[in-house]
Amino acid sequence: MKNLFIMYKISLSFLFALFLLFGCSKPEEKVSISFISNGGNDIPSQTLNSGSHLKETTPVNNGFIFTGWTYYNTPGTPFEYTNPIFLDATLNANWKPDVLNPKVVLYASIPNQISSLPRNMKFDNLGNLFFSSDKGIYKITASGIVSTFVKGNYWGITFDNAGNLFAIKYENTFLNIVKIDINGNVTPFLKVDFFASEIVFDKKTGYLFINNYDYGELMKIDPSGAISEFATGYGIIQDFSLDSFGNFYIASYQSITKLDNKGVNSWELGFFPNSFYIPHCPISDSKGNVYSCQDRTLSKTTPSTSVVTCTISNSFASSSYMTMDKDENIFMILSVSTGDYTYTNTIYKITF
Repeated sequence: MKNLFIMYKISLSFLFALFLLFGCSKPEEKVSISFISNGGNDIPSQTLNSGSHLKETTPVNNGFIFTGWTYYNTPGTPFEYTNPIFLDATLNANWKPDVLNPKVVLYASIPNQISSLPRNMKFDNLGNLFFSSDKGIYKITASGIVSTFVKGNYWGITFDNAGNLFAIKYENTFLNIVKIDINGNVTPFLKVDFFASEIVFDKKTGYLFINNYDYGELMKIDPSGAISEFATGYGIIQDFSLDSFGNFYIASYQSITKLDNKGVNSWELGFFPNSFYIPHCPISDSKGNVYSCQDRTLSKTTPSTSVVTCTISNSFASSSYMTMDKDENIFMILSVSTGDYTYTNTIYKITF
């Protein structure tokens, strides 16, 4: 009986030891690694056991070669896959320029009778392409039908959430911002006393933004027409745009500057392949890549300011403007002077 009791105690001790070993052991700690692709495709975060190794992953961005990850909190410190990971981390993608090879096709046909100089291009909510000029605003449907929307001397154009077109119109030496409904009816909105070439509608806030060209200012206009200064100190502002995150991209003399939604400078890019031409029409895709044009040259810049360029056409162009559709295809209009203040206009569709 005594031996049975001893065996019973030994069994209880053994079971208690097993309970301590397996029942009360802590689960393995987890760490999370997130990625900032800086213009490349989205990379999903990885969750792994502390002390293990990260699964190798490579982002892709047309026109650039991926050169590795660095730590977000310690910029410039390279990440090595051979190192075990014990803490949460965020990694930044790094790029170097390669070769930009977009697919370039002729988009519709611009009739010879439309020989005015284009000044701006935008898509409406229905996928129709509009471009402004010194003789009017023209509409091009998705099927390629071209028509005159309104006549007049127009510069910047932008669409609000309801499909109304706001445009900068010059008449009798004055600059007016007008509102044009979907039927082409023009209503005066605001008269300003400075030169402006671009206007942008912020679909999140309902505010309009316009450039004070000569004084290097970006102005904000509320729905009632009250105007105020938003950002200043940028020399000559040629063009600007607003992305879906609320960032502004300003093209001034030989540079592009990125501002946040408070007007605070985020970065400035001051190198362009052809310093004779001011960069035009900075536009951004959903990954934060910024595109701009100079003459016949298309530039692509990552959020980390790595730049690559390509030539769109072999024919000399006296001006060029760009815009982007909802699918992030780029549309560039190239204009060649034919004399007597007339131009031959060609619109290209650029995809990656």
